Amino acid sequence: ELLLFIFLPPLIFGEAMSLSWHHVHGAFIPSAILAGPGVLIGAALMAVFTKYILPYDWSWNLCLVFGSILSATDPVAVVALLKTAGAS
Repeated sequence: ELLLFIFLPPLIFGEAMSLSWHHVHGAFIPSAILAGPGVLIGAALMAVFTKYILPYDWSWNLCLVFGSILSATDPVAVVALLKTAGAS
């Protein structure tokens, strides 16, 4: 919990303050179209993998929760990856 309440907010806030509104406005709809279904497909695939491959006898609801936790995107990691790739 220390990471969530102490370290993560300043990292996200710092990146948000350096964003250009023009770039955010132009990329919002394509990002939502790509990220939304991508997370849903990732969660569904992880749930199917958990249900049929792992040796646990979990219900579908628990498998979907597990898949949604593992398929969530990490905004700080994405920003760090884009900076190392040279994208601004």
